[in-house]
Amino acid sequence: MFSTLTQQGRIGRYYLFIIIALTSLVILGSLYYFFSSDHKISRFLTAHNWQSYTVTDVASTEAPGLEILKKVIETSHIAYMPNQVYSRVTRVTLINEDQGQLHLTITEYGRWAVSGGYLQVRPTHFNELKTGNENAFSDKQISAINQYFQFNAEQSNRIDIMGEKSVLLTGLNNRSQVLNASL
Repeated sequence: MFSTLTQQGRIGRYYLFIIIALTSLVILGSLYYFFSSDHKISRFLTAHNWQSYTVTDVASTEAPGLEILKKVIETSHIAYMPNQVYSRVTRVTLINEDQGQLHLTITEYGRWAVSGGYLQVRPTHFNELKTGNENAFSDKQISAINQYFQFNAEQSNRIDIMGEKSVLLTGLNNRSQVLNASL
């Protein structure tokens, strides 16, 4: 009626149970890592090239030394690579009170990481190219604008996936920016 297992049979079942349990733990751990939010966000960022477009009207009291600056238009193209390096090319149009325009193309690259639902960006290199009416702003004013961009480049933003092709970045200062996937 009841079969008695030999000592060897019990040990075989014990090892089989241990192998199945360890395999299950490895599979569950892999699934957790693969679908965890930080890893999911990282994969989402590297799957696309991103664009953003921002228009800022500047009050004369906001930027000391830049009283003639009235509007800033930024168009950025960003690529996040799987090796945790990013590249951003930003075309900045500066408009003064006389409607004179100066275009700056700012290229930056550096390191990025996602941790705790926040995208952390740490630039390591900047380049700048000027075109347009170079008399619209003085060299000192352009230098101040570059310092502003470099200062604001190191960011930590809450990242929320809004859809298949867009993410919302919310800074610690409540400044928000939407990145759209390039077509």
